[in-house]
Amino acid sequence: MKPVLDFFSSVKLTLTLLLGLSVVAVFGTIWPVEQGTIQRFELYYQSLWFRLLLGLLALNLAACTWRTFVRVFGEKKRLLSLLESSEPASQKSDHDLACDDVDKLSSRLQNLGYRITLSGDRVLARRGLVGRWALPILHLSILAIMIGALAAQLGFVGTMNLYVTHQSDKYFDWDIEADSPLGFTFRLDHFEPQYYPIDLRFATYNKETREQLQEFTTREGETVALSPDLSV
Repeated sequence: MKPVLDFFSSVKLTLTLLLGLSVVAVFGTIWPVEQGTIQRFELYYQSLWFRLLLGLLALNLAACTWRTFVRVFGEKKRLLSLLESSEPASQKSDHDLACDDVDKLSSRLQNLGYRITLSGDRVLARRGLVGRWALPILHLSILAIMIGALAAQLGFVGTMNLYVTHQSDKYFDWDIEADSPLGFTFRLDHFEPQYYPIDLRFATYNKETREQLQEFTTREGETVALSPDLSV
């Protein structure tokens, strides 16, 4: 079990997968828009092998996240065990914390912002504990995004034409180009269109030479006057 976990949590595997995905993304960007009836979006980003790469990356990230959680959760126990098994030794430090009284030493460490755990006559001092959870939370956030992206493949794209107060339990499935059962009844009680005006750009051309004469930019509700001898 440990060799499998070591493999899937390997940084080398992470770098290999990221490099592979980046290469695919480059080809998916510069390749011609269509090859016959297959669009590059389907050829690359919707393909089975691209999803397998994403699945491996998600598995790699999940293994790293598991190890990070285990390390953070077991840090206190591991450090206490190491502290109890080690021999006392005087070491140089940037801080003058030399003290024969454990209570006084604990008090001084607490004043410096450390969390204190006593184990007999030994003191375990730690701080910045909240920051240790930054990496696991980041990993979980990325995993949540990846799971959401994969779950989106379970959905479908369809069209339903309805009038107000009408209802339907079918939709037009574009994959099979036929009506399919929706699984529930959808009723339209109210419909209110919302308009988002955008800039509309068009040009005028000479009828004979097809030479562009002038370019216009307008918005909804505005009027543009065109000369009678010009065609849009």
